[in-house]
Amino acid sequence: VWPHATQFSCINNSLTGISISDYLYNLKRLNLATSKIVSLPDDIFAFMQNLTTLNLQQNELTKLPQSINLLSKLERLTLNGN
Repeated sequence: VWPHATQFSCINNSLTGISISDYLYNLKRLNLATSKIVSLPDDIFAFMQNLTTLNLQQNELTKLPQSINLLSKLERLTLNGN
């Protein structure tokens, strides 16, 4: 089922760590808003080249991982409240 997922939402959680599987290569929308995320792994977006929408609002991020530059199809990035 996961290889075919196009959306993943984990809103309003207390995530202590994030590890995204390379099985999510079809993911188009990722919503991790209001999840108390302090940092993201450097390679988190390495297998998400199809991502078009990324919502990271209302977290505690101070920087984004370098792999965000691999998101060539990204159309919407929401970062307010960090």
